[in-house]
Amino acid sequence: MFRPSILREKERKARLQEKAILLIENKGWNIQKAFRRYGFKISPFSYPHIRARYQKGGWRNLLDTRGGNRHPRVTPAILNFIRQVKRQNPTQSAHEITPLLKEQFQATFHPIHIGRLLKKLKLNNSVGRRSIPKTVPIYHIDHAGSFFLRGICLKMGIIDTLTSTVMNRIQELKKNQPLENLSILQRSAPVIQAKIESLLYMPLFRMQRIWHFKTVYPREGLGFLMGRKLPYKYHTMDNFLREISRLNIAEPLSENLAKCYIEIFGIEFETLDEQTFYIDCHDKATWTHFNIPKGLHATRNQILKILKVYFLNDFHGRPILSLTKPGDTHLTQVLFPLMAQLEQIVGKKVIKIAIFDREGLAVWVFQ
Repeated sequence: MFRPSILREKERKARLQEKAILLIENKGWNIQKAFRRYGFKISPFSYPHIRARYQKGGWRNLLDTRGGNRHPRVTPAILNFIRQVKRQNPTQSAHEITPLLKEQFQATFHPIHIGRLLKKLKLNNSVGRRSIPKTVPIYHIDHAGSFFLRGICLKMGIIDTLTSTVMNRIQELKKNQPLENLSILQRSAPVIQAKIESLLYMPLFRMQRIWHFKTVYPREGLGFLMGRKLPYKYHTMDNFLREISRLNIAEPLSENLAKCYIEIFGIEFETLDEQTFYIDCHDKATWTHFNIPKGLHATRNQILKILKVYFLNDFHGRPILSLTKPGDTHLTQVLFPLMAQLEQIVGKKVIKIAIFDREGLAVWVFQ
């Protein structure tokens, strides 16, 4: 057991960690800054684990248990309980028995310690792989309708278009340029596809930014949707986004997606409706320390660091082609390049009417 003075010191540190967590959760402080204020130095990657412990048991669950008697005394009652558990289910492992002991005897053991007891009692499992259970476990997940959306994307060929565009660009780089130190160049098509789909389905699970892969929001459903126990971690997706932006695939990706949409919706470009297009712009606020152009964010009515994403929509409002520009770009600089790009993809003059808002009302446009 801990001496009273040592226990008081551990309680003091746990209380200080609680204050740091409250600063982060309630006031939005930076993780490292908040813990540094109270004399702790931790990695941001370990914060989700600390936060989960605090939410489960309060500040007492943050107590440092190192230095005391790690394992309680193994009584005959505990040994008999272990024998009974193994008699009922011989495949039960040490990791599965440990929480049962905590529930039955309020005694905390390490699975390694229980494993040694099982070996001593000659109750440990046989060496080799465990048999696969015949019954499939049932999981209750959030947003079950997302499986229908994923099926639609796969059926429409959108996922294959995204993946093949990235893989073709990777093959070009391998042939024509010396290989850079990019891990994405060594990844297989299934891995690339899984990461692209994870980014595509993020909004279904209230994940708007890559930071939300750090379990800020519930994300278990995204893992099951992708056929994984858990989705990719933050640093994996952050590195993937950084590397994929260096492939310079924006233009071929826009062209391939436009072809995909035209084939899916069966646009023939024969009637006046099918030759009428609407050009719209969406402002995307960007959180960055880099010096990038600013513009007026219409929804927030503020001058922010933003990117402008211009969409060419068909007569029914379905987006066909997109073009991303800096925040200070005007519609007049994008209007004709977007139209020309679509006609180049299709291979003939298809646009007869282009509808746009008042931002495009410049004299030279009419001229």
